[in-house]
Amino acid sequence: MGTTHYQTEAKFTYTPMETTDHLREQRCYDEWISLQRLELSELRDALTLSSEGRMSDADLTLLVEKMMDHIQDYCDKRKCLAHQDAATYLAPNWCNALENSGLWVGGRRPSVFIRLVYALSGLDFESKLAEFLNGAEVEDLSGISGVQVSKISELQSKTNRQEEKLSSKMATLQEDMADQQFASVANKPDRNCCLNEDAVAALKENGQSIASLVEEADRMRLDTIKELIKRLTPVQAVQFLAASKKLRLCIKEWGEKQDHEHGRNAE
Repeated sequence: MGTTHYQTEAKFTYTPMETTDHLREQRCYDEWISLQRLELSELRDALTLSSEGRMSDADLTLLVEKMMDHIQDYCDKRKCLAHQDAATYLAPNWCNALENSGLWVGGRRPSVFIRLVYALSGLDFESKLAEFLNGAEVEDLSGISGVQVSKISELQSKTNRQEEKLSSKMATLQEDMADQQFASVANKPDRNCCLNEDAVAALKENGQSIASLVEEADRMRLDTIKELIKRLTPVQAVQFLAASKKLRLCIKEWGEKQDHEHGRNAE
């Protein structure tokens, strides 16, 4: 059987421009969403070719690796932008209300990716874990095995612990907004909200801490996807990435519709 190298020129091409922080962030996000649409089409085509025997596992692996490189590039761009304008990443105005409602430290919880694999596998994880750990097979995600489920379960436990630690750090930063530097401004008898030098310095430090947490969360999201893919076959990895991208795009579409229905659109 011949090997078919199936690749497109789709890639993340964001380059900074001399403009406002908001426009740079909006452009970075818009280009990322556009890339998701292109990659979803590429993944679907790859699955079709694979089912027809015209694309090898090696080719699928190369495709997955390419898309992981794109995620790394996006994280690198977000890191630079977040350190310039950190707070907006916790409730980005380039996302719609539905998108923002599901955010955790600037993006999706890493554990969401694991739950997606369970859903794609047709697993009711809480009630069927023991059954699949004993070797049962499922059909929806190309026959995921009990051994795979066991390894994914271990990853889920590890990821949940990491999420709890980062959530605790985020809570501490939020509580810091009521510390002495800021409370001294709130305690003034006049109506002036001008920050003193200590408060300004504390606010800048808080912003950089937020940016570092977003960077850490992005790294956790990327690492979780990488570790998850290691536990999947090449076909399963492509199926997972395709489903993840489709879900991301659907949430954006559903959110835009809701914003329009509730009069939140800027137009």
